[in-house]
Amino acid sequence: MSWQKRVPRAYTKPEMIVFGILKELGVRFATQERVYTRFREHPFVVDFLLLDDKGVIEVMGRRFHDRTKTQRTKVEVKQACLEGEGYQLLVIWDDELKRKMDRPKVKEKVRKWLEQTRSSVLK
Repeated sequence: MSWQKRVPRAYTKPEMIVFGILKELGVRFATQERVYTRFREHPFVVDFLLLDDKGVIEVMGRRFHDRTKTQRTKVEVKQACLEGEGYQLLVIWDDELKRKMDRPKVKEKVRKWLEQTRSSVLK
């Protein structure tokens, strides 16, 4: 696939899959983007920031993000701050992308979320 050549090697395999899904859906986005909030002095770095909607997609690995209470708390704080700034947040867990047969389900999940995000931004 040609989009794989444009994905930096520093991304995880699940992030590369989501990158491809967003490209297939024609979504404009930035990756590893800094997002500033009024709740925190330093910015959060998000996996995918939608450029046409106030949406953020985070790809999370259960091995890392569920490991300790401290890491789970950091994720919860990040989510609360982003949502407090009006961002719509979609979390995709890496185990949702493990098998190729599950990827169409994730694509559909993203597509539905995009529809909801766009309709809530228009209200």
